Amino acid sequence: MMYKKKGFTLAEVLITLTIVGVISAITVPNLVGNASKKSQTALLRKTYVELTEAIDMEISQKDVKSVTTIFNSTDKLNEFLVNTFKVAKNCQQDSIGDTKCLPTAINYISGAGATNMSSYITEANASCIVNTAGVAICMSLFQPNATTLTDGFGEILIDTNSTKEPNIKGRDIFRLHYKYNGDIEDAGVAANCAAAGAPDGCFVTLQNDNWVMEY
Repeated sequence: MMYKKKGFTLAEVLITLTIVGVISAITVPNLVGNASKKSQTALLRKTYVELTEAIDMEISQKDVKSVTTIFNSTDKLNEFLVNTFKVAKNCQQDSIGDTKCLPTAINYISGAGATNMSSYITEANASCIVNTAGVAICMSLFQPNATTLTDGFGEILIDTNSTKEPNIKGRDIFRLHYKYNGDIEDAGVAANCAAAGAPDGCFVTLQNDNWVMEY
């Protein structure tokens, strides 16, 4: 008695491939997007921890009570960044542009508009490096408050993939402040993270959400 071998017809194969293709088109972008968010968040957190520990150590070793005597020149800022990170590129005071440390323009996480990076950092007043992980870290000079020194702050910009896209504030670009005592905090508040325009607040949102980028 002979048995006929059973196989798939061409139509069945095509239908299966079509279904697999549709499922892949739906799921793959989400998987890639989630992986990118996890990667950016991990780099941001690591950079923040390294900066915090390094500033605390600087204050302790130099036996001072504030950062005002530590970060009072761009040369000192650059020396600090170079000593803190493994540096792949040192931009110092020439940092903005596609071949430098920071992108020329920043997009908004709300999806509306864009602005120039120079709105957030003044090159002559700051120093920037890119570390070997591809993260750009920029610090500006500490600016004391006109009446109360302890109310002043300096800027910190962290771009987790330097000049590469998406160049979105709150996604791969974060703006922080370092305070008189060396503490680092978000330049904005969590409620404004995804608001229209270009507010800050996504960094503290990530802290509050256990470093999971859910927005």
